Amino acid sequence: MIPILLDSTETIHQLVNDKTNGIGRLTGCVRCEVTEERNGPYTLELDYPVEGDHFSDIKPGRVIRVKSNPDDPQQMFRIQKVSKPIRGNITVYANHISYDLSKVSVLPFESNGAAATFARIKSSMIGGNDFSLFTDITNSTSSFINDKPQSFRALMGGQEGSMIDVFGGELKWDNNKVSLLANRGKDNGLTIAYGKNLIDINQEENIESMYTAVFPYIIDSNQKAIVGDLQTIISTDEHKILNLDLSSEFQNTNESGEDVPPTKEEINAKAQEYISKMI
Repeated sequence: MIPILLDSTETIHQLVNDKTNGIGRLTGCVRCEVTEERNGPYTLELDYPVEGDHFSDIKPGRVIRVKSNPDDPQQMFRIQKVSKPIRGNITVYANHISYDLSKVSVLPFESNGAAATFARIKSSMIGGNDFSLFTDITNSTSSFINDKPQSFRALMGGQEGSMIDVFGGELKWDNNKVSLLANRGKDNGLTIAYGKNLIDINQEENIESMYTAVFPYIIDSNQKAIVGDLQTIISTDEHKILNLDLSSEFQNTNESGEDVPPTKEEINAKAQEYISKMI
């Protein structure tokens, strides 16, 4: 199937419901590979000629819609990097649209059971409103603790205390639908790819480190999070949030050893200092 290029200005809801050819069909595509690992990376690589249709429209942030496997509907992948032309072709690196959730912040909470935890994650999210969550795991007793602001995808897996670590199961990413299933089903034969020789990042256009807001917090002497307010850098419909640990910026005790944690206002002010240095 020919990949279709979609505009970055559309919301996730609009992208999911867009049945048109968007900006256009990438008819000149010479290679398009989707790779997925169980509970791991879900990415796309695409080679495209500089003489191909819509070449000039291929930019970081835009979305490619493509059939990723025989069983699932067409999936969307957001372009992260575009290499400089080499021998007349560029290479496009894109992540599944669910990677947008890596820049969605989830506030601290505690819960018990898989279904209840998914519900708490949804209600504690800042951003990601167009994503839905589902689990068929029946565990209703195991405790789950999110002790500091973290990204949604970090809470799903890849670290101690994540959803997969506590409840087990397999993640299924279907555009804006996130499911933690007891068993995803059959092996679809998708390729697992590691160790790709990526072009030097200095030679690429990329959006990997772009954030539009900062969520500051500190961990006090009792290992509890004190959370500031969301600090907007760029006004957008859907923020890309950096969870900023400012613990090292504050002395949590006075000379007598008494706890003197910073106020929310002090945390916010320190976050603004951080932002001013980065802009």
